[in-house]
Amino acid sequence: MEEMGNSAAQEAGEATSILEEYKQRFAHAIDREKERVREIAEQESLAIITKAKEESEQIITAAKERAANEAKEEAAGIVTVAEQEAQQIADKRIIEAQKESAKIVSQSRELADQILNQAERLVEVATELKEKVKNDIDKVTEKLQREVDTFTEAKQKTERNIIEARKTVQKEFEESVGVITEAKQKLEQVIAAAEHETKKELEARSEPLASTPPIAQEREEVVEPAATVGLNSASREATDDKLYVGTLELDITPPANSAQMERLQQRMWQVPGVQVLSVAESVGKKTSVSVFLAKPLPMLNILREMSVIAEAVQHGKNIQVVLSTRFG
Repeated sequence: MEEMGNSAAQEAGEATSILEEYKQRFAHAIDREKERVREIAEQESLAIITKAKEESEQIITAAKERAANEAKEEAAGIVTVAEQEAQQIADKRIIEAQKESAKIVSQSRELADQILNQAERLVEVATELKEKVKNDIDKVTEKLQREVDTFTEAKQKTERNIIEARKTVQKEFEESVGVITEAKQKLEQVIAAAEHETKKELEARSEPLASTPPIAQEREEVVEPAATVGLNSASREATDDKLYVGTLELDITPPANSAQMERLQQRMWQVPGVQVLSVAESVGKKTSVSVFLAKPLPMLNILREMSVIAEAVQHGKNIQVVLSTRFG
């Protein structure tokens, strides 16, 4: 919007500059035309005077020649008359030349006045155009200012809505974390109760084991591993579905080369809501990758689905990761 106002102002300035330059060119043209007309008038006057003098000299010369052929007594009179006639002709030609020069100068002045009037008219038009452009720029600027004010108000309203939305999401997130924590506690209680019941059942079955026929004993041996496997599966499934949020450390079990680490980071960046914060590498020791989870995610399941990872298990608050050697 500001660029439109600047562009309009620049165009107005360019138009004013062009008209000013055009006015200066007209003034220069008028001055040159006056000088040219004056020079032409002077040249024509000089030519007329020169021609008149030449003609008078010719007449005088002719009169002298004629007087020489005539009687000596008439020579003086003839010469005097010839000189008078020549002077009259010269005076007449000079007067005509002066009149012609005055006429030319008058015409030049009229032409210069016409050009000057046209230039003044152009200046008036330019002034009117400048005022019109200025008014248009003021209108555009006022419109842009209104749009900027509207945009600023909308932006502030949007920012307030974003803040309210963030508060709402934060509240819902805290509530969801509470629900998840409560569900986790209940699940742990259920698992503990199942382990306790299974242990009691195994202890109860182990008492008559000595008097039981071999076939029955084999059946008990078959049932016991099944119960144990079922418990381990339930425990692993509960751990796999655990939701992680916030900052999480991934402990990479050595050895891990740069190609494996680069591929792991690329895969981590592709997971929505996951941001890699830092990678702390140590030669001959484990490498730690710090990530930030913007929302609750089952990271164990996500990591195990990556082809670059061979295994991922919870280790305290962190996750222990073993990289696949296929990408080493």
